[in-house]
Amino acid sequence: MLLASSLPSDLARTGQANTFTAAQTFSIAPTIKDASKDKGDNQAATMADLKSVENSAWHTVTLPDSQGLKNITMIYKIHDDEKYIEANIHAQPISSVKASPTMLNLSGIINKITSLDLLFITSYSSMFKTQTGLAGGASTPSFSSNVIVLTDDTYIDYDDGLISITSNGNPNFAKIYYDSLVNN
Repeated sequence: MLLASSLPSDLARTGQANTFTAAQTFSIAPTIKDASKDKGDNQAATMADLKSVENSAWHTVTLPDSQGLKNITMIYKIHDDEKYIEANIHAQPISSVKASPTMLNLSGIINKITSLDLLFITSYSSMFKTQTGLAGGASTPSFSSNVIVLTDDTYIDYDDGLISITSNGNPNFAKIYYDSLVNN
């Protein structure tokens, strides 16, 4: 039999009894109250709370092929208070001599574009061409309603590679400003 006096002092203290003056209850289950009656701690989430979380989350969508792009993947976040979508978009080009082709159709997400901070970029230095033959690896778009097009009679000269859609000012994410969302 071991005596507390024969144990190291730190280990001996762990064996001392604790006295509780009130009944103790231990539980890992949260207490959920009816949020419609009490605004204290441990409220249940309301549908408005869940919608707010959903709207502030990142979403991934495959957009329909257009005249200038195919296999379009858009990762986006809605900033409804400031009325813009922050997006990172990647797609494959579709070669065409059609000037100012439709590049992105956002009719399933927004009702009307109000402005853009967006640039089409590729690693090919001559991907984008104009009717006068000028080439480049980047192109600034224009918009009409909820559709984004290439400007200045620009067209796509190659079918291979990848086009990234990013911001003209912020190197990470494009910004698409809108009047309202389709599902709101």
